[in-house]
Amino acid sequence: MASPSHPTRRIRFDEFELDFSTRELSTNGTKQTLAPQSFQVLQLLIENRGQLVTREALVRHLWPADTFVDYEQGLKKAVNRLREALSDSAEQPRFIETLPRQGYRFIGETEVDPVGRDRPAEPIALTPHLVTQEPKATRTSSLPIPNSRVFLILAAVICGVAFWFWQVRVSRHVLPAPREQKLTQLTANSSEDPVVTSAISPDGKYLAFTDNAMRIRVKLLETGETQTILEPESLSGASVDWTIADWFPDSTRFIVNARQPGSLPLYPGPIWSLINFRRGSPAPSIWIVSILGRTAQKLRDDADAFSVSPDGSSIAFGTNADQLGNREIWLMDPRGQQARKLYEAPKNAALGGFSWSRGGDRAIYFKLTATSGELVSRDLRGGPVVPLVQFSDWRNLTDFVWLPDGRLIYARGEEPSNRYCNLWELRIDPRSGKPIEKPRQITNWSEFCIGEASVTADGKRLAFQRWAKQTTVNIADIEANGARISSAGHLTLNEYFNAAEAWTPDSNALVFRSLRDGRMRLFRQRINSDTEEPLVMGAENVGGSTVSPDGSWLFYLDCGREGNCDLPTTPVMAVPIGGGTPHQVLTSNTYGRPRCAVAPSNLCVIAEQSEDGKALIFTAFDALNGRGAEIARFETEPAAEYHWGLSADGTRIGILKFWDDRMHIVPLNGQTPQEVTIKDGTRAAGVFWAADGKGWFTQRKNQSNLVLLYVDLQGNVHPLWELKGGAALYALPSPDGRHLAIVATARNNNVWLMENF
Repeated sequence: MASPSHPTRRIRFDEFELDFSTRELSTNGTKQTLAPQSFQVLQLLIENRGQLVTREALVRHLWPADTFVDYEQGLKKAVNRLREALSDSAEQPRFIETLPRQGYRFIGETEVDPVGRDRPAEPIALTPHLVTQEPKATRTSSLPIPNSRVFLILAAVICGVAFWFWQVRVSRHVLPAPREQKLTQLTANSSEDPVVTSAISPDGKYLAFTDNAMRIRVKLLETGETQTILEPESLSGASVDWTIADWFPDSTRFIVNARQPGSLPLYPGPIWSLINFRRGSPAPSIWIVSILGRTAQKLRDDADAFSVSPDGSSIAFGTNADQLGNREIWLMDPRGQQARKLYEAPKNAALGGFSWSRGGDRAIYFKLTATSGELVSRDLRGGPVVPLVQFSDWRNLTDFVWLPDGRLIYARGEEPSNRYCNLWELRIDPRSGKPIEKPRQITNWSEFCIGEASVTADGKRLAFQRWAKQTTVNIADIEANGARISSAGHLTLNEYFNAAEAWTPDSNALVFRSLRDGRMRLFRQRINSDTEEPLVMGAENVGGSTVSPDGSWLFYLDCGREGNCDLPTTPVMAVPIGGGTPHQVLTSNTYGRPRCAVAPSNLCVIAEQSEDGKALIFTAFDALNGRGAEIARFETEPAAEYHWGLSADGTRIGILKFWDDRMHIVPLNGQTPQEVTIKDGTRAAGVFWAADGKGWFTQRKNQSNLVLLYVDLQGNVHPLWELKGGAALYALPSPDGRHLAIVATARNNNVWLMENF
């Protein structure tokens, strides 16, 4: 990195002029004085134009070594203020480019003006170079003029041909300059009314989408005019959740799916909606919608539409769903007739997300098992499956689309946090369906993720949903033995991901994880304070945590540099909660985070799944003796996901399948297991025992909202708090039963359009 140069008085870039002596930034006749830290950031970036300036270098440049400050937050504010002054953005940078988890780079063109513009510019004269005239040589012989002209012409031809060959050779080795991607926001919904599903029409004129109200909307992109599609009379007032599937080629009709209310995924994208959220819910039905004024018409029951063929003659849909999702892909005509089975997955596997080739003779779809997934291509007439992209964790893939030019565009979450996504491309041979190049990342985004991708017929405009999540910890007072809460307010006051995981035994402080600079850290904060205290210094990424019953030890998962907590050898660590050297307690592929009861109990427990995936095995452990004896075992359904909790007195384990209406209670004293059926048909997720053991806190879905509940052991439901448009919600009661830590994740979903990709 270049060292700071001499103080050039002024420098120009685009419409801006920066005066280094006064910190003044001028544009279009107006001046503003930059804040000192924003100015220092801009100065260092300009002095290293085109080069990465790391976060560490910027921190050293802004603050002395002995300064005590939140460097990450301070640097972020300085960069945000600078971007605001420059009318710049992180998504479409003109001047300051973000390199995730590394730093920043100045990408604008600069022009140095050492003396400024205080005096008129002097004209620039181009003076020919003078060549000393040599004495005339004595001509001993002469050539005929015609011969000399022929020689000159031949020389010119030879030079021209040589130059042409050189140009061809160079052009073959020089890569074309990357095109500047253009992003346009198509919707501007608030976090309380996020866009849920969406698709752009083939001609690029319309956007069909659903929002938090689960109504079908169609937006004319040229004018912004939006109309709402009327509910079909055949539903007789019944409530359904609509999802947009795909448009027909004529851009006047599109396909939608009608689902049972509350059965939608919490994140956009066909991978989530087609795979992981069917358990216990009736299969959806397929409908066709016209923008010419006619109401929606049902095409088929017990089916889930994926896409329409390029010529509009076929609709691909999934059916025969089990615990993972659709096991079969079928085709039918636009009237819902002439259905035929195309592909079938083996048991304990699923298929989904069908994308057609331009000629309509091949397709790309997604295959998955409980632990992994892959994108594959296949000829519609049969033949072998061609692997394209493999994912060790299928949740890393959020969406994909096959473009008319043969490129597969897919979105994948970035490790280790998987809280932001980028687009990748893979070129596919349209005849064989095989990759012809290696995958290449085509975006460099941070701070948000993407899904619900759709493309216009010419393949030049890609619409997708962009979503960002904000996770905060709130503290409320518990009243009426858990049936009511009051005085809810924020505990964490920053923009990081913050997730509470354990109370200290005195009920005065919370231990929570926080994602900072791409790394998951642990902090402790008293509920009557705005100051957090870092815990576990030196760990790269911290997984789930808990506090020992006597409050002396902090247990956590050490997930390493890559943040992978799913390895069978993930260390469970212990460190004195007052500070000290961590030590390894055991290694395990834990099912969820460790749990500890509250004194006088001394029980701490981990859960692990058996090798055959059928049983959850619960094992005791402690800080000094490590792994103890198995204390309980629970048989699970294949591929189903569960949440479990240890009662505060350490006598029972509660187990709830995600979005189910039965909570299983496993006593640890050998008594008969029990079941609690949640009343009113409520399907819930999460088990967080109340301090007195007479009920638990959980959540349910209400359309696209989440509702925090207290459920007693008779199954009675008490709604406590609603998070509109929420992505996640859970609550931890304090050991004394007086306070409730509510962890709420809000999301902002909107549709964007990308060109020149």
